[in-house]
Amino acid sequence: MPCFKGIRLVESSQTDPKRISGRSFQLELDWIRRTPVTLETLIIAVVLYASCAFQATAEHRRFDEIQRDWGAIQTQHRSEPHEGVRRTRESEIQGPFELWNGEWWRVPLTAFHHHHLSHLLLSSLGLLYFGRILERLWGRFRMACFLFSAISIPNLLELAGGHGVMGLSGALYAVLGGLAGQRAFDHEHPPALSIEGLFCGLSVMALGFLTTAWDAVSVSNRPHVVGFVYGMAAAWLCYQRFRQISLPRFVTILLCLILIPGFLLVANPFWIGRYHWYRATVQRTPPSAERALERAIQRDPSLTGAWLSLAEASGKREGILKSWQQLITGLAANPSSESLIESARRLWRHLDLHQRDEAKVMLGSAFGSRAEIWLNSIRSTVEVSAPLLPEYHTNHLGAEIDLSGLSLDQKVKLDWPPQTPESPWKQSPQENLEGNQAVEGESL
Repeated sequence: MPCFKGIRLVESSQTDPKRISGRSFQLELDWIRRTPVTLETLIIAVVLYASCAFQATAEHRRFDEIQRDWGAIQTQHRSEPHEGVRRTRESEIQGPFELWNGEWWRVPLTAFHHHHLSHLLLSSLGLLYFGRILERLWGRFRMACFLFSAISIPNLLELAGGHGVMGLSGALYAVLGGLAGQRAFDHEHPPALSIEGLFCGLSVMALGFLTTAWDAVSVSNRPHVVGFVYGMAAAWLCYQRFRQISLPRFVTILLCLILIPGFLLVANPFWIGRYHWYRATVQRTPPSAERALERAIQRDPSLTGAWLSLAEASGKREGILKSWQQLITGLAANPSSESLIESARRLWRHLDLHQRDEAKVMLGSAFGSRAEIWLNSIRSTVEVSAPLLPEYHTNHLGAEIDLSGLSLDQKVKLDWPPQTPESPWKQSPQENLEGNQAVEGESL
């Protein structure tokens, strides 16, 4: 009987729900104590997203505007109005304007912002799974040093191209790269991440490339690739090449060699034409703005909006022929730009006979043997807007007139209104003759 009671006592202790729940709670607390860096990183991202959402709702403002106030780096658009030119996408300046104003401190902060809730959930779940494995392997101090650099380095390449970026996905793939590097280069310890987990992470990265190629979802894949390569490189240096260099020392060296210069460079990307175009819009003096526009078209001749702004600035300072020269030079670099063609046609109408002769010479130097074709294209296109007619008269508009071969100086005889037996505008022969004579005297 005592033996039987002992057996029953052991069985009851192993199956006691209170003790099982106590051990589970102890394991959860142990996990939190062993991986605080990963958990604190996720808490910052979640709290920041919730705070921005609450403020946007309370102040009735856009969510992305609130995020920019809290340090996010986003691609913004600014349209520069030009006289006589329709607003198009090519006349817009695009870029992270706050960063280009010198606010380099946004680079590490933008990683904690996310576009939407699903973006936050995917990044958080991935970092929670892979981050706790790497933090158990490396420890909290080494993980903090690695994660600090992994938050910023993957985003530098995207920012160097003049694009906004947000999210922890770059840091997530840096952690995945660190675990992959541990599998490949650490021959003293067993792999911390299974091959199935590594394959799952790489499959998600490949899925991002496929969705972008199919135009299903626009994904910034460059931070993912850079983060994974950086994690692999950090693991290779620590496990294989320079084992005597600790990870904190490596991050300190990296901070001095890459991060600080990288922050300053992406805040002043002198190699991007759109950056100089934006700087021209915030310059206080016209000569400074004109020099910035010249640098913009030197870096990127395809910026038709910068050509239009430079033509307007040159025209105010040196006259209409200088404006014409800038337009023709820009048109030679962008022959399919409707904005530049419209501006050239508008400017041609303001030239007198002597100025038109000089303008033809400039056109010949820019286009060579095709100058005559471009001159006819600039001079001959005339837009005629017919008056709005009642619906029951639309079948009596008369024959169509082709104006594509006419110049601005030619006169056209138009029989208007059209004369048909059912026409409500039918006039007497004398009235019709007077109307035609009046039209003949006009020049299109």
